[in-house]
Amino acid sequence: MTLKSATMSFKRIRYSAAQKRGARTSWSSNNSCGCGRSSGGCRSGGDDPAVEGIQDAGKELSCIFNFMQNRAVAEELAKAIRWRESRVVQEILRHCGCDCKVVGFFCTSESDCVRICCEFGKWNEVKVTFDICIKRRKSSCGRY
Repeated sequence: MTLKSATMSFKRIRYSAAQKRGARTSWSSNNSCGCGRSSGGCRSGGDDPAVEGIQDAGKELSCIFNFMQNRAVAEELAKAIRWRESRVVQEILRHCGCDCKVVGFFCTSESDCVRICCEFGKWNEVKVTFDICIKRRKSSCGRY
């Protein structure tokens, strides 16, 4: 999925339910998540903590992207991406209380990018990773 703005594009927004650290999943057995017990089985309508995590992700990411509509914030973010200042990027992301971290910076043929990973939910059941890429400014020679 690609979202575009006047100076920024957001590429490859991925949502995934993160496994608990150290947990192992066995797909060959129905007993791996409690199936066969009297508790109702794997796919009962029970409370799935990932659902709340996804809702939290929606609220907090909406807050972040709305915050980026402010011109001063967008200018600061663009500068931080160009200069690879992870602390500044994380401060912008932290504005809405998100647990987001800069994974790293990278370049494409005409863009400077930052990869961001955010975790949501009571036990970080949901992980969202996305890239923000901004096109490099062309110099007077026509080069980037």
